[in-house]
Amino acid sequence: MSFPEPKPGLVIRYAFLWSSEADRGSAEAAKDRPCAIVVAAYNKAGAIQTIVAPVTHSPPLNRFLWPGYDLRPRPDDPGRWDYGMLPKDFFDLMRKRIIALDRDRKNRIMKRD
Repeated sequence: MSFPEPKPGLVIRYAFLWSSEADRGSAEAAKDRPCAIVVAAYNKAGAIQTIVAPVTHSPPLNRFLWPGYDLRPRPDDPGRWDYGMLPKDFFDLMRKRIIALDRDRKNRIMKRD
Protein backbone atom coordinates (compact mmCIF):
# COMPACT_ATOMS: atom_id res chain seq x y z
CA MET A 1 0.00 0.00 0.00
CA SER A 2 1.26 3.43 -0.82
CA PHE A 3 0.17 6.61 0.87
CA PRO A 4 -1.44 9.37 -1.18
CA GLU A 5 0.37 12.64 -1.70
CA PRO A 6 -0.61 14.90 1.23
CA LYS A 7 -2.12 18.04 -0.26
CA PRO A 8 -4.55 20.62 1.11
CA GLY A 9 -8.14 19.54 0.59
CA LEU A 10 -7.43 15.79 0.64
CA VAL A 11 -9.77 13.96 3.03
CA ILE A 12 -8.05 11.16 4.94
CA ARG A 13 -9.05 8.71 7.67
CA TYR A 14 -7.22 9.75 10.84
CA ALA A 15 -7.27 9.09 14.58
CA PHE A 16 -8.09 12.71 15.45
CA LEU A 17 -7.30 13.68 19.06
CA TRP A 18 -9.66 16.34 20.36
CA SER A 19 -8.25 18.91 22.77
CA SER A 20 -10.84 17.79 25.35
CA GLU A 21 -9.47 14.22 25.11
CA ALA A 22 -5.92 15.50 25.59
CA ASP A 23 -7.06 17.67 28.53
CA ARG A 24 -8.33 14.47 30.20
CA GLY A 25 -4.87 12.94 29.76
CA SER A 26 -5.52 10.80 26.70
CA ALA A 27 -2.74 10.40 24.15
CA GLU A 28 -4.93 8.38 21.77
CA ALA A 29 -8.06 9.39 19.90
CA ALA A 30 -11.34 7.75 20.89
CA LYS A 31 -12.10 6.95 17.24
CA ASP A 32 -10.95 7.40 13.68
CA ARG A 33 -12.73 9.97 11.53
CA PRO A 34 -12.51 11.71 8.16
CA CYS A 35 -10.20 14.73 8.36
CA ALA A 36 -9.21 17.26 5.71
CA ILE A 37 -5.59 18.24 5.23
CA VAL A 38 -5.37 22.00 5.69
CA VAL A 39 -1.58 22.43 5.44
CA ALA A 40 1.11 20.14 4.02
CA ALA A 41 4.62 21.61 3.93
CA TYR A 42 8.21 20.43 4.30
CA ASN A 43 9.82 21.21 7.65
CA LYS A 44 13.54 21.96 8.23
CA ALA A 45 14.32 18.24 8.51
CA GLY A 46 12.78 17.56 5.09
CA ALA A 47 9.71 15.73 6.44
CA ILE A 48 6.21 16.72 5.42
CA GLN A 49 4.37 18.43 8.29
CA THR A 50 0.59 18.30 7.97
CA ILE A 51 -2.26 19.98 9.80
CA VAL A 52 -5.70 18.39 9.61
CA ALA A 53 -9.18 19.44 10.64
CA PRO A 54 -11.95 16.94 11.35
CA VAL A 55 -14.93 16.92 9.02
CA THR A 56 -17.27 18.35 11.65
CA HIS A 57 -18.66 21.67 12.88
CA SER A 58 -15.93 21.99 15.57
CA PRO A 59 -12.75 24.04 14.93
CA PRO A 60 -9.78 22.10 16.43
CA LEU A 61 -6.73 20.94 14.44
CA ASN A 62 -4.09 18.19 14.74
CA ARG A 63 -0.52 18.45 13.47
CA PHE A 64 1.61 15.44 12.47
CA LEU A 65 4.46 14.30 10.25
CA TRP A 66 3.23 12.56 7.10
CA PRO A 67 2.22 9.77 6.93
CA GLY A 68 2.12 9.41 10.74
CA TYR A 69 1.08 6.51 12.93
CA ASP A 70 -2.50 7.82 13.32
CA LEU A 71 -3.28 7.70 9.60
CA ARG A 72 -5.77 4.85 9.09
CA PRO A 73 -6.90 2.80 6.11
CA ARG A 74 -10.51 3.17 5.08
CA PRO A 75 -12.78 0.53 6.63
CA ASP A 76 -14.57 0.00 3.31
CA ASP A 77 -11.32 -0.21 1.29
CA PRO A 78 -8.25 -1.18 3.39
CA GLY A 79 -5.97 -0.45 0.43
CA ARG A 80 -6.82 3.27 0.53
CA TRP A 81 -5.99 5.97 3.08
CA ASP A 82 -8.05 8.77 1.58
CA TYR A 83 -11.57 9.64 0.47
CA GLY A 84 -10.54 12.09 -2.25
CA MET A 85 -10.46 15.87 -2.45
CA LEU A 86 -12.90 18.36 -0.98
CA PRO A 87 -14.64 20.57 -3.55
CA LYS A 88 -12.52 23.71 -4.06
CA ASP A 89 -15.22 26.15 -2.90
CA PHE A 90 -15.80 24.16 0.29
CA PHE A 91 -12.06 23.91 1.01
CA ASP A 92 -11.63 27.66 0.47
CA LEU A 93 -14.49 28.35 2.91
CA MET A 94 -12.97 25.99 5.49
CA ARG A 95 -9.53 27.57 5.05
CA LYS A 96 -10.92 31.09 5.59
CA ARG A 97 -12.72 29.94 8.75
CA ILE A 98 -9.54 28.34 10.13
CA ILE A 99 -7.50 31.47 9.38
CA ALA A 100 -10.13 33.58 11.20
CA LEU A 101 -10.08 31.24 14.21
CA ASP A 102 -6.29 31.38 14.25
CA ARG A 103 -6.34 35.17 14.03
CA ASP A 104 -8.76 35.26 16.97
CA ARG A 105 -6.57 32.70 18.81
CA LYS A 106 -9.43 30.21 19.10
CA ASN A 107 -7.52 27.30 17.51
CA ARG A 108 -5.80 24.68 19.64
CA ILE A 109 -3.43 22.67 17.49
CA MET A 110 -2.74 19.28 19.06
CA LYS A 111 0.80 18.16 18.19
CA ARG A 112 0.69 14.46 17.32
CA ASP A 113 4.26 13.91 16.06
